[in-house]
Amino acid sequence: MCYGNKDYNCTITKATNVVSAMGTSTKPKVYKLLAYAYLEKKDYANAKKYVDMYFGKEKPETIIALDYKLKADIISQIGGTPDEVFATYIQGATADTVLTSKIDFLKQGAEYFKAKGDSISRNKEGDLRVAIIKLKPNPGQRDVFDAGYAYFQGKNYAKSLEYFNTYSQKWPDETFGWQWIFNIQRTIDSTMEKGLAVEPAIKYLAVLEKDTLKNKAAIISTAGYLAGYYNNIAKDKEKAIIYLEKMLALDPTNENIKNNLDLLKKAPAPKTGSNPKGSVVPKTSSQKPASNAKSKTTVTAKNTVSKK
Repeated sequence: MCYGNKDYNCTITKATNVVSAMGTSTKPKVYKLLAYAYLEKKDYANAKKYVDMYFGKEKPETIIALDYKLKADIISQIGGTPDEVFATYIQGATADTVLTSKIDFLKQGAEYFKAKGDSISRNKEGDLRVAIIKLKPNPGQRDVFDAGYAYFQGKNYAKSLEYFNTYSQKWPDETFGWQWIFNIQRTIDSTMEKGLAVEPAIKYLAVLEKDTLKNKAAIISTAGYLAGYYNNIAKDKEKAIIYLEKMLALDPTNENIKNNLDLLKKAPAPKTGSNPKGSVVPKTSSQKPASNAKSKTTVTAKNTVSKK
């Protein structure tokens, strides 16, 4: 009753009296109640003491997933490592016998790490999202996307690519898989020199062009990236012109695109190692793949990155 009324001092006093009177015969749930009360009072040292006593005395088959949530909440407040918190969520999911409850519990853990926001935590979020995928008979688009996006935020580009490749293979007509493969590769290859983002950009553009009205901004941005690559890196003036023309078709009054296109059509084919007048040089960023890309000749190519 004290705990239900949020009178945590009362809870602690009465529960402590029970422990004093019963000694080693104290029921484990009394220690759990003390752990909850001390957690609410932000007395994390005592909360940890009593949650450990609870886990040490309760029968393993009686411990439920929410008990592990309590333990994880306490550990996270006393400087527990991400590995310790992660392991606690995995143990909690294992303790639950209902599939939907297992998944819901792992989602709570994923949201905890997502809220932390640092790279290590975002990778742990990704690991929990993968655990959810493995539990589900038929993981959906959001399941796969969330895993890939968490790893991207954790700068684990190899794992992020793995899940966005899976996404693009399972749902090839959706933009999100191709979009993020493109974003990851342009983050890795920020100078364009390796051309890692070119093939993903072409595939992404092909899907985008199925709905030019809806995807106008993304088409212009992606075509701008390809125009810059082909003119400045691949030295393929004709391909650069093709992509500039795609941009102009969607934005016919854009003077910057017109000027770039006119300069390229008049300019001789670029020589290896040179950036001739009229070259399209969009800025890239390894930190912000969704940033606006602007060329030296002021072609603006906004890259829209939408999280599903």
